Amino acid sequence: MNRTRLNAALAALLLVGLLSAPAGSAHATERVLGMNVEGDRLSKKDKDDLLKVVQAKLGHYPALELLQPPASELMDEMIDLECIDIDLSCLAKLGKKYKADTVFYAQIDAGKGDAYVVVVKVVEAAAQKLVRDSSTDVPAAAGLGPALEAEIEAAFGKPPTPPVVAQTGTLVIRPNVPGAAVYVGTDLVGTGTVELEKPPGDYAVRVVQDGYLEQIVSVTVVAGQKTTQEIELKMAAGGIGPGPGGGKIDDDDDDGWILWTVIGAVVVGGTIAVIAATSGGGDDTVRAPVVFSIDGNNAWRDASVIGGRP
Repeated sequence: MNRTRLNAALAALLLVGLLSAPAGSAHATERVLGMNVEGDRLSKKDKDDLLKVVQAKLGHYPALELLQPPASELMDEMIDLECIDIDLSCLAKLGKKYKADTVFYAQIDAGKGDAYVVVVKVVEAAAQKLVRDSSTDVPAAAGLGPALEAEIEAAFGKPPTPPVVAQTGTLVIRPNVPGAAVYVGTDLVGTGTVELEKPPGDYAVRVVQDGYLEQIVSVTVVAGQKTTQEIELKMAAGGIGPGPGGGKIDDDDDDGWILWTVIGAVVVGGTIAVIAATSGGGDDTVRAPVVFSIDGNNAWRDASVIGGRP
């Protein structure tokens, strides 16, 4: 078969498929026209509130596409469609006019005493099929909303159970310095790279390490998601990096006595070590060398004890 005949065959198959497709298959969802709630005994606000109940309940069905009710009065719609009563024929005409597959109509009538009667009609527009036609007594106004929800479930079945939403998110803190301490809030949660589950929200994360400037950042945890925060620690001025005793050497105060400096830790005959003390600030006072002994018999050598030797 040459390319021309192949293209013609494919075009024919496509045409057959389009002609044989069932009516209404252009959209996967069922289009539902929820009409305004009617009833002479109810105020406009009451009817608007009950319409919201109907729309909210129908919104629980993913397979339904909810259409907004007509803005005009129902009586005007009936006159336009030449309807005598709100019956199967009239509701089917309303559905076709607004391109709906199904029409949900609710009317609240007065019952005995303070009671109400909830009248519901559900119609398939194209087939002109009455799916539901019910009348339910409701003893008080507080029961009108639940009664309408029950009618929707009777017509469309119970709505599917919503998927379980994750209650926590994963927080990963990744410092650039191994062994750095990681705090979430005031809690130490580990060292180095830390991964933990947290409820959704904002968290203050603090990362510290000897010889480095601490870093504090705010991190947002989202339910069901992993949030990774890279932390870059920068070495502090005079820092010597991480490790046991890491930190910067204290070289402040040049005008007074500075740190003792080991210039020659020499053990002579296993008995003595010599350490020199220096001074700053231009002090010309002659100071004797200080000799520390590990032998009590050599304590006389300590110039600080005997007042100094020439």
